[in-house]
Amino acid sequence: MNTSVSEDVKAFIIKNIDLLPREIYKRLVERGLNTNIRQKQIHFWWVELESPKAFGFLTESQFLICQIGIDATYNTNNLKFELYVIQAEIDGGMGFPLVSIEKIRGLEPNFLITDKDFAQISAACFIWKNVKIQLCLWHIKKAVSTRLSSSKNLQVNYNGLLVQQKFSFIDPSFKPALTKDKRCFCPKELRSLVWSFMNKHLHQHPMIPITDGQFLSSNVIWTMAV
Repeated sequence: MNTSVSEDVKAFIIKNIDLLPREIYKRLVERGLNTNIRQKQIHFWWVELESPKAFGFLTESQFLICQIGIDATYNTNNLKFELYVIQAEIDGGMGFPLVSIEKIRGLEPNFLITDKDFAQISAACFIWKNVKIQLCLWHIKKAVSTRLSSSKNLQVNYNGLLVQQKFSFIDPSFKPALTKDKRCFCPKELRSLVWSFMNKHLHQHPMIPITDGQFLSSNVIWTMAV
């Protein structure tokens, strides 16, 4: 591809560097600066002439980070705080090197908080082998509420005998079933109760005491959630 353009065109691109290449091209044509120019040429010099303004903030405190949260704002920043992000356009996996760079610099988070995005989760687990994935509470509630209200038929994989071996109080003969006449996964009047149980479980932790000051082990918390 021929990338040569006049100095006047280069100067115009620099002056309008904050515009997208297609908009710069449109304005060039409107002004008659060069009617033979192509959009690919504009895009080439738009990239070439733009010098990086900022990539990130790398300080010693970065190496104390034990938790990373990933999410989009979606107009939730109502208080207009200044947001610091690593922003990248993922094109065929080109977003992953950003994570690899942080890996090389020694960043090893213990936790990653994200939504139910399997691409993010897979990439994080690939780079940080020991990271613990924690789903965002809002996304958990949304997924649970959607599933509880769903009438979609499903295959039930449940073995009552295996379950009773772990939890003796469960009746081994119990077997959940959905028929053509029973298409509701969870009755509407029970959905809020199910979520309240899940919400309580999500906020329990071996290092956080319950109301009487007692600390519960992770195994006890797990058993109480059944």
